[in-house]
Amino acid sequence: LLENRLPTALFSNGGEIINAEGTRSLLAEPAVVDMMTMFQEWRQQDLIPVLGDKRGPFERQEGSIQLVMGTFAMYRYAEHSDLNWGIAEVPLGDAGRQIEENTWGFAIHKDSPNAEAAWIVAKELVQVHGGILMEGGGQFSVLIGEVTRPETLSVLSSFGLTDAEIMIAGSAINDVRPSFRHVMGAEIVEVRNQAINAIMRDGAPPGPTLEQAAAQINRLLAEAQP
Repeated sequence: LLENRLPTALFSNGGEIINAEGTRSLLAEPAVVDMMTMFQEWRQQDLIPVLGDKRGPFERQEGSIQLVMGTFAMYRYAEHSDLNWGIAEVPLGDAGRQIEENTWGFAIHKDSPNAEAAWIVAKELVQVHGGILMEGGGQFSVLIGEVTRPETLSVLSSFGLTDAEIMIAGSAINDVRPSFRHVMGAEIVEVRNQAINAIMRDGAPPGPTLEQAAAQINRLLAEAQP
């Protein structure tokens, strides 16, 4: 969320932009509207800072953390129902270490009663020197472009990642879901981003804004039908 990546949080909580068949937008579904309403309330209460790309500060070792809700912590929520926020490790399954983007994440449960306290901690963490974060616990937020910084490669290697997995970490983006599913993926992502910015930056009402965006996406999907 500190990196202007609200789609990550939407995906983490079951939200989607389009359906699996690529025929209909799901952006105006009640679950997505509820999540965006919550995010807007958090922003208005200053629980979420002004949206922006914090990757540059991380590359300069000024500190930045990817904050998501659910992606890395779902299995911990299931095992520890009293856990509502904290540092979440990437899950390990039968296939070994499976990464999408980060190795670790700061997770806040969508129903956490302690959101304000969690964000206080999160905001302090992003001010910490990037090198300290890496040395202390392997905190990692993907860098844009080539993964060439020695400390980044060192941290990833320390988790037993292969070279191929390291490159996946460096190139993965949260927009792949609509992008790889549909030929109009770039246009769909643009509509989605405009809706999110209107809600989070301009205070637009989530329901009508998402309905309008979904209608635009549906028109794009219809245009692409053979």
